[in-house]
Amino acid sequence: MLAPVGNEQIELVCIGVATGDELMAQPGLRRHVFGLLLQAGCEVAGHGEAELVVEQAKGLESSQGLVALRGTLRGIGAVQSRHERVRLGTYDETVNRATMTLGIFRVELVVFVMGGMGGFLEALSPDLLLNSFKDAPFPLNGRQASTVAGFKGTVEDAERLLRLLYVRGVLAKPKPEADEYVLAPPPPPPGAAVLIHLKSREVLVLASKPNYNLQDFSPSLSQSAFDRIQRREAWLPRALNFGYAPASPFKLITAMSGFRSGVIDPEEKLLCEGIHKGMICHVHPGTHGELTFREAVARSCNVYFFRIAERIGHENLIAEARRLNMHSSPSVQLPSPPGSPIVPDPDWKKKALGVGWTLEDTFNISIGQGGLRQSPLQMACMIAKLASNNLSFQPSILYQDKKRPDVSTPLGITEEDRLTIIDGMHLATTDGTAHRGKIEGIDVAGKTGTGQWRNHNMKLNLAWFVGFAPLDNPEVAIAVLIEGIIPQDKIQGGLTATPVARDILKAYFERPGNRLARSE
Repeated sequence: MLAPVGNEQIELVCIGVATGDELMAQPGLRRHVFGLLLQAGCEVAGHGEAELVVEQAKGLESSQGLVALRGTLRGIGAVQSRHERVRLGTYDETVNRATMTLGIFRVELVVFVMGGMGGFLEALSPDLLLNSFKDAPFPLNGRQASTVAGFKGTVEDAERLLRLLYVRGVLAKPKPEADEYVLAPPPPPPGAAVLIHLKSREVLVLASKPNYNLQDFSPSLSQSAFDRIQRREAWLPRALNFGYAPASPFKLITAMSGFRSGVIDPEEKLLCEGIHKGMICHVHPGTHGELTFREAVARSCNVYFFRIAERIGHENLIAEARRLNMHSSPSVQLPSPPGSPIVPDPDWKKKALGVGWTLEDTFNISIGQGGLRQSPLQMACMIAKLASNNLSFQPSILYQDKKRPDVSTPLGITEEDRLTIIDGMHLATTDGTAHRGKIEGIDVAGKTGTGQWRNHNMKLNLAWFVGFAPLDNPEVAIAVLIEGIIPQDKIQGGLTATPVARDILKAYFERPGNRLARSE
């Protein structure tokens, strides 16, 4: 029951279950439920095919947050609410079960209240089960997989998780009739790409993969076509989806804030020993040694930007992101996905997690992690603003018959400082993390990033590349995002996203007249 728990930290796991496959078949309904849970302070981590798994609302120090969540559920149409004790794996836990009516669908939201059970989610994590398959010489069933060290669930828990991993394509069945699994070869990862013409401001590429064929909708969408699209998660407009941590490309915003605050000397060398005040660099346990600003951008050194963020302070860092409009969606002529981009601040963290801001939060946002959430379109607009020195840059998906009025608001940092940032990006493509983005005859300015997120209740990577070309008199800005899909994949910004960006830029510059759209 929803009883006070003193100062004990609470974790919530929220699972929404619709009758039959209704939740699986209605992405709009699922998004609506996601939105409601986000409003209630839960962090959405992912969903299964026929269930909705929401990660957690941590840091609640009283039952007030739980009462607020229950009120939210009732406020959007819960027709009944009851408490019952259920057995979840090896644990007996009290749950709050609220039945909601959303349109013609009936959805049950089950809130498991787990006081003092911080390791529970990890104990039932699919990541643990996947460890049992890495060196297995033969296919495994649920009973065999459940014996992996650290897994605390029952055989039934393991079988359920294995079925979900199979549906998602993480596992395969050598024999379709047997519930025995092996690791599946990684399918092509999902992703998105955005290419914007800087002079006309036209969006030349707004691509999301996997996608679907509109001819499948004529004369009507068959169930088999719907199921195929649903299983591949092709409904999601990834280019517009602001659910992604922007990772190291956000360091460019940290750099702009540092120059604006006067705390960056481009020639000053700062020491990277692989760790700073408990926060590690991506080369840890290795080190970068001493780095100048340009070298730090080229090598994407976390520790350098931790040190700069300490000097800047979180107020100035957050203000810089808001100055670049990272907290609101770019206004293009398309419907917006539900929700909005997130630039976290102390008030946001207190409301969402119930705890105060720390230096660790400042470090996290300085490298594009923490609560930051952005879309590929948003990141392309950010790099377009840097390339064109124009805070007022506004993209359009419409072809313009006449030249658009040239509305320009400078970034507000000196031209020397702006070009210093761009020099670091150019060094990244010639001798840094973005070296796979080289194009013969074209100088490219780029920034890679490898972020972490949770999807399908697994810890996965995100790979980013943002940049523009050519270096002098830039024509186009680009952002590419690639999603990790299984924990064992090798998704990285320089390795995975950068070659995709290079190929798109090459296609642009190899077109007759070197244009996909007119230059004026």
